[in-house]
Amino acid sequence: MVERHGCDLDPIDATRPAGGRYLTSFVWPFDLARRERLAAALDTARTHPVIVDRAPASVWLPDQLSLPVDGTCSQ
Repeated sequence: MVERHGCDLDPIDATRPAGGRYLTSFVWPFDLARRERLAAALDTARTHPVIVDRAPASVWLPDQLSLPVDGTCSQ
């Protein structure tokens, strides 16, 4: 099983319309190629949502790396 998980100090829910509009606001209106890529990424985020925890990476990452992962070998 493959999982995706992340962290951010102030995560934006890209699966919601307001989150998509907020992220789109950072792309120049005339940069059509970038706007198309972002639209495709937002569609992917809605289809395959990712859990994003509100946390700094310096705290979150060591905790995540200490968790066991099914289907892997560890020594």
